Amino acid sequence: MIFIPYPEHGELARNLLCRTSNFIDDLKIRGGWGQSGNDEAVAGAYAYLSGVNEQASYGLGSGDGNATGNYNVAVALNDLPNRDLAWETVTTTYVGFDALLFKSKVNATVEIYDRTTKDILQFVNLPLNVGVNDPAFNIGSVQNGGVDLLLGYTGRSGDFQYNVSGNISFLQNKVLELYNNQPLTTFSFNQDVGGGFGRLEEGRS
Repeated sequence: MIFIPYPEHGELARNLLCRTSNFIDDLKIRGGWGQSGNDEAVAGAYAYLSGVNEQASYGLGSGDGNATGNYNVAVALNDLPNRDLAWETVTTTYVGFDALLFKSKVNATVEIYDRTTKDILQFVNLPLNVGVNDPAFNIGSVQNGGVDLLLGYTGRSGDFQYNVSGNISFLQNKVLELYNNQPLTTFSFNQDVGGGFGRLEEGRS
């Protein structure tokens, strides 16, 4: 599978607006789209296959005072196969502009972005009596989106030049899909504040 980024800049729009406006000194419109894939986040390259443990053993033919019988070396399945396992895919889209206004005294930057992660790879807990390792599944999709704003002013007082700027960001995270619509329990640990459990549900941010 091949993932290719695609950036784009609006040079034509910039030239047109700067020529027709008396307060826009420079304007650059930019945007981009790209995908990246990961098949080894938690799973490994061959997670869709069953692993085999060659250290298993069993006894056969016990009796007549022999408690164990003949010792035989065997193999055991460590994992359950999952042929539907797919790549974890991250799609990122953004659009924004950078502008110089009012004889380059004011600069502004606006960027809107969206980052959607689909087919997130995660191990799913099985009951201990199943006797195999926890399998990896594509458990769901998460969307992260937001807006970044920056506004600055450059002025001069005599020989003294100064610049004042401020920025603000808005961010929203949303769970789009979970495996079989089942809530997911998470655990995180921080050395300073300790650990804590969380709960993820479809449609919640």
